Amino acid sequence: MKIGVVGLDFENLKELAEDFELQVLYVDERLPRSFSGEPIEEIKLFYPRVNDEECIRCASCFAACVDRALVWTPHGGPRAIPQLCSGCKACYYACKDVTGAIKEDVQTGGILYRNERVYVLVSDYQKMSATFKKVIESFEDIIFSVPPDKGNLAAHGDEAFCLKDCQWLQFPSITLEDLKARLSGEFRE
Repeated sequence: MKIGVVGLDFENLKELAEDFELQVLYVDERLPRSFSGEPIEEIKLFYPRVNDEECIRCASCFAACVDRALVWTPHGGPRAIPQLCSGCKACYYACKDVTGAIKEDVQTGGILYRNERVYVLVSDYQKMSATFKKVIESFEDIIFSVPPDKGNLAAHGDEAFCLKDCQWLQFPSITLEDLKARLSGEFRE
């Protein structure tokens, strides 16, 4: 069971980790002040590498890129701006149907830190969604928290960022006690 909570602060998340003896994940662009974990994994994401000899300049990749991360080079094909590319692969699939000039490469999407059962995913805003999805797919039972300013993750939670057994809860629209009662039914027999 995966349960995502929008707006749960880090201290409450640590409390839930202790109460339920579960792995928990806090998603942020920087480590919380109260976290002293060690980096355990660098999360790798897709990055487009263009073969200029195969590229016919059809601009299919440009039309597909929702990040607006591609630019034309003066004497070659398109190039991705690493700071803007979220690793979604839309350009790769668009090009695959035409010439296949875009090849798969990798970029760092974020770093996963751990302190006992508490994990913090640190990723820049542009790569947050793809990195988050990749990380939570590796957890079995997990509570994860998305800060309110990362609400775009939760807005598409059912479709893009959760597996089929994932649920989203709103906090603090429910009290911490109500949240614990809800989690008792999900995570305890």
